[in-house]
Amino acid sequence: MYRIPTTAAAFFVKKPESAAIATEAAESTGCVVKQVIGRDHTDPAFELVFLAHDSRSELVYTLDIGTVPGGNDVVSDMELGSTVTTANIDMTDGVPLYFTVKVTNNEGLVSTTSCSIHTYDVTLPAGRLTPGFLSTSRPDILRCSTLVFDDSETTSLKEAVGFGPGEWGEQLVGWNEPDVTWIEADAANQFPNLEYFSIPQLGRLVSPPVDSVTKQYPDACAAECLKMPTTKCRSFNYDMRDGKCELLEELEGDGVVLHQYGDFYHYERLGLGLATDYTHNGLDMKHNNLHYFNIEAVNSLGYKNILTSLPILTDFTTPEPGLIQNKQLDVMSHGTCILLTPEEWEGRCVEETFLSNNRTIIDGKGSMTVFNGHIPLVDERWTRANRYIACKSPKFNVLLKS
Repeated sequence: MYRIPTTAAAFFVKKPESAAIATEAAESTGCVVKQVIGRDHTDPAFELVFLAHDSRSELVYTLDIGTVPGGNDVVSDMELGSTVTTANIDMTDGVPLYFTVKVTNNEGLVSTTSCSIHTYDVTLPAGRLTPGFLSTSRPDILRCSTLVFDDSETTSLKEAVGFGPGEWGEQLVGWNEPDVTWIEADAANQFPNLEYFSIPQLGRLVSPPVDSVTKQYPDACAAECLKMPTTKCRSFNYDMRDGKCELLEELEGDGVVLHQYGDFYHYERLGLGLATDYTHNGLDMKHNNLHYFNIEAVNSLGYKNILTSLPILTDFTTPEPGLIQNKQLDVMSHGTCILLTPEEWEGRCVEETFLSNNRTIIDGKGSMTVFNGHIPLVDERWTRANRYIACKSPKFNVLLKS
């Protein structure tokens, strides 16, 4: 006879009397499997440990791996050399995997035991960094919202701000570990399945679909996504015109982009990863520089990735006019955003600059300040770009505003 011991006896109990505990095989899964920590994500491996004993017979160990309990659709009848096995075979990622160990003696009698891992991780941590603005007229404030997600648990997050992307982009704010909060589903949605997804964004995420089906409503598409593990369906595209439902493994960010396409809308599954907002005050940024937010994410397997935002441009000057001669007035002043902005745009006046942001010019004869139409400095009626000013009056005053 041989028996497969409990997990505790095999791996966690160090006392000699643990052999007595091993007789209670039926009370546990009998094996332990884990993904090996510290390997490269392109060369992953798992470690499988179990115990088996037969004092009168040699034993043969074989392994099945499947995406369902007892299945063998990933690996079938793989022969094991011992009760401790490390292997780096190609396997399905992003879904739970179930390991079934079969132990056979000389009489052909077979005993089995099983264990599982929630996913086989072969990807780096990913995410999205969204700056609060892509250009700023304030030298002291930067903001960014981040979302970091991964198949494995994220164990470390560090943030920095600098003049470039990547590890060395830390000139403005050095690497530090900020607080983060888990994303939670908003249950206020009237559709029971859509409550687990974000507010839809107009557009289609450019990503190979895990599956593509046709559903009458977005809620039905959400239900199909919820049937899959969170590591396999993180979002979906839905076409409001013909009901096409594309189930996706990826989220927007880290090279995966959202584009407007027909009547498609994109939904992201909530509760995936870590999210936080960064605000840095009291900075001393210089004019006409690019600044990048950088996030270093490390997961429980030791996989590390550095995510980078789009650059943020600092612009502290007003638009430059053309040649000014015989000027009568050229002064800088500070203007309040709300007083100088149309009512429908007043919501954009957020944390307005304290710098001088208006330049008033009264030019003189020989100046070429604002004529820039279809024929530069000649045409006085039409303009071909909205960053220029065109005018057909020979005498005028111009107020340039940033």
